[in-house]
This record gives sequence, C-alpha cells and structure tokens, in this order.
Amino acid sequence: MKNNPLIKSYPDIGEVAFGHKGRVLVTTIICIGLFLIAVELLILEGDNLEKLFPNMNFKIGDLRIMGKNGFVVLAALVILPTTWLRSLGALAYVSLGGVVVSIVLIGCVVWVGEVDGVGFHERGQLLTWEGLPSAVSLLAFCFSAHSLMPTLINSMNDRSQFTQYAVLITPIANAIEDKWLLCKRKHVAILIRTIILVSTVLVAIFVPFFAHIMAFIGASFGVTKSLSFPCTCYLKMNKAARKFGFELMVIIVILIIGTLIGILGNYVSVRHIVNSSIAMRVCS
Repeated sequence: MKNNPLIKSYPDIGEVAFGHKGRVLVTTIICIGLFLIAVELLILEGDNLEKLFPNMNFKIGDLRIMGKNGFVVLAALVILPTTWLRSLGALAYVSLGGVVVSIVLIGCVVWVGEVDGVGFHERGQLLTWEGLPSAVSLLAFCFSAHSLMPTLINSMNDRSQFTQYAVLITPIANAIEDKWLLCKRKHVAILIRTIILVSTVLVAIFVPFFAHIMAFIGASFGVTKSLSFPCTCYLKMNKAARKFGFELMVIIVILIIGTLIGILGNYVSVRHIVNSSIAMRVCS
C-alpha cells in the first residue's frame, strides 16, 4: 500500500498481480472466509450463553426456540444495528470492551488456578500425530482476519481499534453494493447487511460445530489468505523474487507448507463436520 497508492485492499493486490480474474478470486475467497468467521462468532456466543444459562428456552407466541439457538438469535439482534453503519470508525470505542474482557478473562484463570487453590494439574500427551492437522488448522485460523487490515486502515482514524463482527460483515456488504452499484442507497445497504446477518444466523444454527468449523476456516481460507495468496502475488509482481536464491526457496517452502495444511486440514475438518452432523441427527 505504501509503494502503490492504487492498492487499498486485498482484492486490489489480486488485480495488480493477476488482473480482473485475480480480483474476483481474491474477493470471493475473502468474502466466504469472513462470512464463516462471522458464523463462528455467533456459534461462540450461543455456546457461552448456554453454559451460563443452561436449560433456558425462548417462546415467541407459538414458536419455541431451544436454548443455544435462542441465544444465537438474541446475539444477532444485539449485533444487527452495528452492521448498518457505513463507517467502522463509529464503532472504534467498542474495542476497549474487548480488550478489558480479554485481560479480565486471563486474570480470572490465573486467579482461580493460583489463589483459589485449584492449581494447574492438567496432564496429557505432548504430541498426538492424529490431531496435528486439526491443531495446525486451528492455528491458521488466527491469521484469517489479516485480509481485513487494508479495510481497517482506510476506514478508521485509530487503526488499533475495531469491533469484530461489523468488520467482518462490512467488506462482504461493500463487495455486494459495489457490484450492483447500490452504494448510495442507504435502505438497500441496510437490507443487504441484514440479509447477510440472517444468513449467518441460519448457518450457525444448522452447523453448530465451533471447533470443526474453525479448523475448516483455518485450513481453507486462513492458509490461503495468509500464506498462499501473499506469496503468489508477491512472486507475480516482483520479478527479482523469481530469481533462484534464498528468498525464492523460502517462498516455495511456505507455499508447500500451506498446501499440505490446506489438504490435510480440510480433509480432517470436513470429516469431523460430517460425522458430527450425522451424530446430531441420530440423537435428535
């Protein structure tokens, strides 16, 4: 972004490297990845609230919503107004709450373990080869939000602050609005964001497997956006990097690692999702 003022987002990098097809491919990968991460946040909210309020159901008229699904819908309703805002800067203050909560959570774990006498006595096997693909995929999930950095830089005054769900939804909504030239129609923009939110709620309800979906996102989209895509575009745009040498060898190693993580991680995560879905249907 510093070297080329025309680059303001990840799709711009794809277009500079591979033309219009590159832009379309990168945009598609980013939007699907962000959509699934938004689904993950709703599943996480539903799981946590269900732990805090077990055996709680919601009833609206003749409609009865079971505990976890009801909490997912409730969380979505709370989040919905934040997705209607066009500027992410208006939500920067919310990040303070996220930082405070993270610090408090770590403090509580340390306090319970050390002060309350519970201790840290968990024991287990240091390395389990069967779980390695899932573990690496979950690690790759941590890098899935890197594609949002250009969006944050161009949208906010304080670039160190952001609220997660709205940031995830905004690039998807912007891509749809730009495609059909709907940017200036406020009511249409609100409708698009609402539809996206509703769709994430439906996916979170019907595929409520937090860990498996997280592993799938990491293997499919986290690796692509943080390893494969940057290295490929860098090689395409930088002729000097394609000359045989240490830099090229490092890039090739990164691409090979990313490919292996993607193949193994996708296989394991999809298998777990299918098996969990079958088990859930049998139990119901």
